[in-house]
Amino acid sequence: MMLWESKTLWQAYAAGALFLAGMVYGALFLLFLHRLTGGRWGQRIRPALLTMATQTSWAALVFLPVTGKAGILYSHADPVFFPARAAFYWIVWVMLASPFGSERSGARVALPTKAAAAGLCVLVFTGTFAAFDWALSLYPHAHSTVFGLLWIVSQALLSLSLAIGLSLGCGGCCRGREAEPSGRSVSGDLANLLLTFVLLWAYLAYSQGLIIWAANLPEEASWFAGLFRGGWQHIGAGVAVAGLAMPLGLLAVGAIRRREALVGAVAVWIAVSRFADWIWWTGPAWSPEVPGFWDLRWMLPLVMAAGWVWILVGRCPRD
Repeated sequence: MMLWESKTLWQAYAAGALFLAGMVYGALFLLFLHRLTGGRWGQRIRPALLTMATQTSWAALVFLPVTGKAGILYSHADPVFFPARAAFYWIVWVMLASPFGSERSGARVALPTKAAAAGLCVLVFTGTFAAFDWALSLYPHAHSTVFGLLWIVSQALLSLSLAIGLSLGCGGCCRGREAEPSGRSVSGDLANLLLTFVLLWAYLAYSQGLIIWAANLPEEASWFAGLFRGGWQHIGAGVAVAGLAMPLGLLAVGAIRRREALVGAVAVWIAVSRFADWIWWTGPAWSPEVPGFWDLRWMLPLVMAAGWVWILVGRCPRD
């Protein structure tokens, strides 16, 4: 069998492409959210979020081969309806990202509050359906009423942690102006926001597991049980420790919260845990046993994610 027709290759590619899709989606979500809520936190990380959001068109192109190989990746995917829905999501997201592209180019764009509210509603609507189409559908018999919101919060947390890491860590790869005349650091606000999203993600993930466990229906729980077999349970435990316990412990320390570089480092750690969480979610759908570290299903998504971040760092403003 040629490598181009390898099922393992396309499974690995899909994991990476879906991870990148979540990254740009989360950036759009946070930009619209900040337009509605305001706050110093958004001004500090706005350059990084704009850089991510303006890559939406490129992320759509990266995703395009996934629609062409949907029959390999999704056993029940309709050859016409699945690509059509994916095209609809991406067209909507590219349209929503277009004002931010103008802003990043230097033009002053004042997005009306009502337009921001409508845009956020559209993002939640399309994100929910995309989550079921692209992620939950990896498990043909999966049932979850929480998953759509869980996916949205997970992508927002990924983009938030990456934006904070780029803005506060790595020597200030993306530098934005703080809007407080006192010159007070915004790191405490960003640490609080990180904690909020981490706790919300953990709450929704726990709620999903609790509902499935309480229902105790084999036909609905069999897909979920696969996440805790074949060595995948160790990956899940690692995600719980790295993505929940460690951030909670570190971001509760005042000495860390007051130092931007340390908050940025914790944010980078959370972003890495988001990648591990995504592999833990998609992996059991394609392999009941955890593959070796050098397996293509680990390495290709990792290379794609690292390459994307490297591009973001290169495109981030530094003034």
